[in-house]
Amino acid sequence: MTEVAATILNMSDESKNKLSERALIIGCGYLGRVLANHLIRRDLYREVYGVVRSERSGQALVDMGVRAVMANVTQTLSLSALRGVVTDKSVDVFYMIPPGRENAEHTIEAGIGNTMQILSDMSDHVRKTVFVSSTAVYSQRNGEVVTTASKAEPTTKRTAALLTGEEKWLAGGDQYHVLRLAGIYGPKRVIGMHAVMNGSPLIGDINAKLNLIHVSDAAELLIAMMQADSTGRIEIGSDGEPIGRGEYYTALANLVSVSPPQVLDDETAAEQFGLNIERLKRSSSKCLCNKATKERTGWEPRFTNFVEGLRESLIASKR
Repeated sequence: MTEVAATILNMSDESKNKLSERALIIGCGYLGRVLANHLIRRDLYREVYGVVRSERSGQALVDMGVRAVMANVTQTLSLSALRGVVTDKSVDVFYMIPPGRENAEHTIEAGIGNTMQILSDMSDHVRKTVFVSSTAVYSQRNGEVVTTASKAEPTTKRTAALLTGEEKWLAGGDQYHVLRLAGIYGPKRVIGMHAVMNGSPLIGDINAKLNLIHVSDAAELLIAMMQADSTGRIEIGSDGEPIGRGEYYTALANLVSVSPPQVLDDETAAEQFGLNIERLKRSSSKCLCNKATKERTGWEPRFTNFVEGLRESLIASKR
């Protein structure tokens, strides 16, 4: 029996009863679809709803057993379709729409504002919510240990928009929570795969720390947050094992049987590719600590060894 199967079988009825009758996933991208699959496979809710913008994405959800809701969170009238979901029965809400690469502020400002207005109007039926954010809001770059209590100081427009979104979300009340996730990888989404396969050089500090989380572990953490009685307002999702960039890319290259990438120092990279050397020197390097999150939620990541996680992801990608 696999660890995942054992987890499913060992989950008590008491844990199930802590959840609402309905789950609403707003933003069914890579993580959203995996989360939906976990909810359905584990039979945690009577009904699972997923918000998407295209008919193609909606049909993919329907094929999974999810009730698709066609809506665009940045458009008020479009989002009114949610009123039919957040009525009569209790609902748990997962919000996972990242800021766009362009006009990030608008994606967050309008999306969260519109969504929270709907949820506020139906607050009697909203049991708990989680906004999926990113640990990129932490700007530490000298390998510091970062906990849920560490101060977030974003350095880009996108991460600043995320932090603003978190603040708006948390202002909704005690049932509003935030999960900051490390770099997500998994089947058909292996970080750095394209660069490694194309022989691209590794630019920057090879000892800078990377923080990762397998997509399946991220989905399970979201579920654990919904089930936990004492979840913190902000949690960190990572495998708890920071690794050097050079170690990661070398391991990935070995797994796919190609040569490890050539390492270029900042000065050489700036000269050859016209990159901003000051920006290269400001690259992030931090060690995320998930201890408090594990204690509060009872969650334990399955993939704490990134090599095992990569190997499983590569095998699953071929299925």
